[in-house]
Amino acid sequence: MTEEKEDRHDRTRLFFGERRFMDLAESRVLVVGAGAVGSEVICRLARVGVGELVLVDPDRVEASNLNRGSFFDRHALETAEYKVDCVARGVAQIAPESEVEIHAAPIEEAPERVWSVDGIVLAVDDNRARQYVNTRLLGEENLNIPVINAAIGRTFCEVQLLIPGKTACLLCLWGERYHDSLMKERVREACNPFFERARESFPALGVVGSMAADLAATEAIKWLSGSSSREREGKWPEGFEPAIGESIRFDLGTYVCRRGPILRNPRCVEIFCRSSRD
Repeated sequence: MTEEKEDRHDRTRLFFGERRFMDLAESRVLVVGAGAVGSEVICRLARVGVGELVLVDPDRVEASNLNRGSFFDRHALETAEYKVDCVARGVAQIAPESEVEIHAAPIEEAPERVWSVDGIVLAVDDNRARQYVNTRLLGEENLNIPVINAAIGRTFCEVQLLIPGKTACLLCLWGERYHDSLMKERVREACNPFFERARESFPALGVVGSMAADLAATEAIKWLSGSSSREREGKWPEGFEPAIGESIRFDLGTYVCRRGPILRNPRCVEIFCRSSRD
């Protein structure tokens, strides 16, 4: 076998070229959430050659994870293994050259070093985690970090690529009523130590989560492989530009895809988003 055929990234190098492929290999990405979407995002980023992956999720494997994630198995369920441990073990098998840093904790409790990254993928069903990440990214030192927000519904998936402080932030589409209800829930939990927060389950197909992961990983790869080229040449690689400040929504029931800009909300509920324009 030739040296090229022994290289697992041979086809990827052909697609990107050596310089852009090395940009991927030298990238560090934070993925928040290791469930149906997050675990598959990690899988795709590892396979394409992203060098460092940081994974944050506090949950253990549940029965419903077995048919919605490639890395979860019966043994992990029976031993109540953390999702992040399962994913890290799986990545070691499919992409041993990728380093995986894991934290079995909520993103609010993750160490400071997790924020030293080139990009963030949000793959959670917890809007409080989204709000925390959004606030961190609105900090002056983090203005250039893109966040790819992935969400799923019954038959649709949606991905947004935002740079809070420059584009719309993650809260620009929130209404005041929803924001107030979220704050009241936090107060209730803080005041009552016996209150157990219960999140309602919703109907879900693994293919919808996989599609969301595909879209989120693609936008991450576009950014990671092209940002250095943009700095050197003043433009993104033609035909592979990331959808900055936009939302991409695909419905698997109708095969309808919609893409459009997310406008900055002058009355955003996040005060740091409003102040970033002053």
